Amino acid sequence: MNHAADVVMHFTAKGADEVFFKAWGKFINRVVGVFEVGAKRVLKNRLTTKNIDINSEEFINLYGK
Repeated sequence: MNHAADVVMHFTAKGADEVFFKAWGKFINRVVGVFEVGAKRVLKNRLTTKNIDINSEEFINLYGK
């Protein structure tokens, strides 16, 4: 719920027009859940989905792998 509160704060306190979500692997479902809670429960359907990109990109961690 803390992540959803952060999203709501961006729209209410900071006056943001949009928020960008990005996730990899097993954390994708968490990002979807944060959007759902923020959009449907807290902000009462005032959020909409602008674009969804599903792709892969190269990622190099701190160990060069």
